[in-house]
Amino acid sequence: MSVEQNTDRELLPDGRVVKGATKIESIVTRYEERVQFTPVSATCGRMFRRDFNYLTAKMFLLKRRADKSAKAAWLLAELEHEVNYLVESTVRLPAPVAQEYAPIEFRLISPQARQLFDVMVTFDKAMAKVTEKDGLEAAEQHCADFFKYYGRLKDCLFGRRDPRDNDTRNEGQTEK
Repeated sequence: MSVEQNTDRELLPDGRVVKGATKIESIVTRYEERVQFTPVSATCGRMFRRDFNYLTAKMFLLKRRADKSAKAAWLLAELEHEVNYLVESTVRLPAPVAQEYAPIEFRLISPQARQLFDVMVTFDKAMAKVTEKDGLEAAEQHCADFFKYYGRLKDCLFGRRDPRDNDTRNEGQTEK
């Protein structure tokens, strides 16, 4: 694997790109773990390559902000709950046919990064089973709650306002 000059992208042997490689390597922390992941589903492989380094870097950097950290922890727990539901609902499905995806190496910089990694690896296996059985569109519908909480986690970590949160603009005002 090589890191391209002047970018934050790592080029894999199969030509795919992992974003956030330079960012995650620049973070100084006492917790460090190197893991390798070979995707089973194209959907999860893309999510890992596109988002994982940025999400874990943001989780690490926002841990000093109690409000964001608490919400991210809650959303991560919801993701874990949803992936456990998916595993239960796919337990009787056969293992998916192995795909030829290149392995991806990640640097985990916190216990939360490890938790997200484990959740996404488990999701990858469940998503692949449903995709193989029912097709991608049906699999995305089956996994809709997981994608909902995944999107909310991204919104939380990147500071985008979540429209599902309570509107506090009129807080403290009474209706006339």
